[in-house]
Amino acid sequence: MLQNIANSYIRFIQKYLPSPFTIAFGLTAVVIVLALLFTKPIESGIAAYSLTIFDFWGKGVWSLLEFTAQMMLILVLGHAIALSKPAHSFINRLMSLCSSNAKSALVVTLFTIISGYINWGLGLVLGAILARKVYEHAISNQLEINYPLIGACGYTGMLVWHGGLSGSAPLTVAQEGHSLVSKMGIVPLSDTLFSNMNIAVVSSTLVILPLLAYFLGKSVNSKQEFDSDVARVKQKRTSPSYFGAERLDHLPIVGFFSGGMIILYWLYSFL
Repeated sequence: MLQNIANSYIRFIQKYLPSPFTIAFGLTAVVIVLALLFTKPIESGIAAYSLTIFDFWGKGVWSLLEFTAQMMLILVLGHAIALSKPAHSFINRLMSLCSSNAKSALVVTLFTIISGYINWGLGLVLGAILARKVYEHAISNQLEINYPLIGACGYTGMLVWHGGLSGSAPLTVAQEGHSLVSKMGIVPLSDTLFSNMNIAVVSSTLVILPLLAYFLGKSVNSKQEFDSDVARVKQKRTSPSYFGAERLDHLPIVGFFSGGMIILYWLYSFL
């Protein structure tokens, strides 16, 4: 029953939900069209009004450079920590605990949540590395695991990251001179990240989710899923194919549109 529900959900997401990048640029195109159709053009005509909209878009994109750089540094440095020698040695030692599907799910969930609380970039990368290591460990030791479940466990750190030490909003509003300081003042971390409510939520998540992953690991069909997953990976390597909304992510127009918009704005700004 649970397996059928999960499979139906996966098929639905694959069929109708493209990647966030595709969604972002699709919404960009929709907003531009709506602005042209339903807002009042300036007196100089539709061409000049199109340039005005284009200028707003470009300024909006590049105004986020500072924030983008901060997020990329968090992700890249988290990646560097997760691949360091001490972390690599620690991950290899963890594999000795992954002797079954249920135990693997518990271990991946527990340590992904802990690392996600410390730093969201570290949690995101470490969760993926743990899931991959569990898969390699299962292949080497002939263990039957449900890899989709293990992969999902590798994302559980994202459930606590904004209540963790790298949460963007609480860290931002705790700084002097943030963009909303005139409306809400400075909000200390004692009222956000270190409040009793946040600590209680994170602590309960740290207990409930690993236990849930453990019981899910016991209830799902590991052998059937493991065999089909190995066959699916082999087929994907030999003849890659795309399903449903995944096809949108690989359409050339997505790349041409996104890259073209950026290049055109650079030329527009330069001229």
